Amino acid sequence: MTGNCGGRRFSMVLIHVVAIGVFLLTAAALAHAQGPNSVNGPSSILDEYKGLQNGWITKLLGAAQRLFFLLAGIEVAWSFTLLAIEKADFQALTAAIVRKIMWIGIFYAILLYGVTPGGGGWIAARDFDKEEEVFDLRHHFSVPVSLDVNRLVYRLTLAGPGRPALERELDIPLLRYEQKTKLTFPIKGKFMVVLGHDFNEPHSLGRSQHFAYDIFGMGPHWELTRNSGATNADFYTWGREVIAPADGEVVYSRNDVPDQPRPGTVDRSIYMNMPNPGYANPGNHVLLNHYSNEYSSLGHMQHGSVRVRTGDRVKRGDVVGLAGSAGDSELPHLHYQLTDGEHLFLVDGLPSRFENVSLDLLGNPIKIATPKRGVPLEAH
Repeated sequence: MTGNCGGRRFSMVLIHVVAIGVFLLTAAALAHAQGPNSVNGPSSILDEYKGLQNGWITKLLGAAQRLFFLLAGIEVAWSFTLLAIEKADFQALTAAIVRKIMWIGIFYAILLYGVTPGGGGWIAARDFDKEEEVFDLRHHFSVPVSLDVNRLVYRLTLAGPGRPALERELDIPLLRYEQKTKLTFPIKGKFMVVLGHDFNEPHSLGRSQHFAYDIFGMGPHWELTRNSGATNADFYTWGREVIAPADGEVVYSRNDVPDQPRPGTVDRSIYMNMPNPGYANPGNHVLLNHYSNEYSSLGHMQHGSVRVRTGDRVKRGDVVGLAGSAGDSELPHLHYQLTDGEHLFLVDGLPSRFENVSLDLLGNPIKIATPKRGVPLEAH
């Protein structure tokens, strides 16, 4: 009797495995059958590149889907083999089927919709100031001496299988930006720039954030946190006064975005359902017009701490809020950037220099106009 029950159970397991295997292989075949539409001859290098880009992404996505279904089939078969060995009953087998299908569906959705041809997907939806460039070529312009370079010339050749090569040349004059506004650093005391200002670092992926700073306040002995940094309040940045770098008019302020509850994590759901969620990304924020086509942008301040409203006029050194971790902020910090227009994103970032920053660790203070990341500095 036991042998017959074991045989029926094993047969049932095989039926389930075969059924799921057929389902997975059918889905993989359908995914493989989907491909890009035929592309007519492009009239520009942009059309040519985008056509090739879509083809590359589609092929890679198809290969990833086939690999996914293969691994998913192996996982399901292995799980049912273990259940058969353990002599699980029909109810346990059914529950296992449902759980596996649910998890497979979730991960397949991530694979399918997380990255899509043409730059779609969840990550791209956060690129509020993403430019429409085809090729993004960046250079290490942060050097200790001025280089006698006045222009860049790009010669680009794009070739595809069975298509004539396209060639373009781009001549870019290089100018030294002369800052018009005398700026004071936006927090006082000891600090460190953790990300910032260099043209080749992550901020430069956004148009407005070229030359931006992520600023961490530091303790009396140049430490970043008290205790273990388990809470926002453990960071010396938390609650530091944020000051106006120069006289100006408030052209935008926001004060309703919640702070991230725990350091080291970003829960976007707490602000993406708010009014105008794109503008909640930089948290509680103040944008100041310095009247010379230069604007100071100060972000991620504490919820409820912003002390100014749109239309207010401020003086250099006025407190506009407290440093926090609101919006898309993994750790308490202040985001600062100097830009050339009255918008948070659709403007160009500008290099910035400050009047009151120095390196004090070597005895006599050394004035530092442009703070560099990773260097302990002080704003007086």
